[in-house]
Amino acid sequence: MLASHSFKIKKLILFLYLQLLSAVILASTPVEYGGHDDLDACMSSGHVANLSSGPDGFLAVKESPNIKAARIDKLFNNQRVWICSESKNKQWLGVVYTKNTNQDCGVSQSIKTKKPYKGPCQSGWVSSKWINIDAG
Repeated sequence: MLASHSFKIKKLILFLYLQLLSAVILASTPVEYGGHDDLDACMSSGHVANLSSGPDGFLAVKESPNIKAARIDKLFNNQRVWICSESKNKQWLGVVYTKNTNQDCGVSQSIKTKKPYKGPCQSGWVSSKWINIDAG
């Protein structure tokens, strides 16, 4: 009886540990920009490309570079983005974007220290598969 109770406690501890671990993995990861004295704050610019048409023809913007992360926005073909970060496996790009074509996102000047992007435009993580690099 005691062994059975001990096993249940170990299962509960493992379950709670896995829940905590998944919360840490899926936690929001801010897009960082800057870190160069003589370069733009974001390393390059590009646009969304090669998405299918129809209701599923969008690129999900995620809050962290992970397929299971929450979707925070949608981008569509030809949407311009500034590429500011890249995941270690190079499958995700940290981007800054705006849906107002006249808005200055503040990423085209040099920023000496790398820091999280906080606006005025939107930012998030997208699959690198759907971004064509235009400059940089």
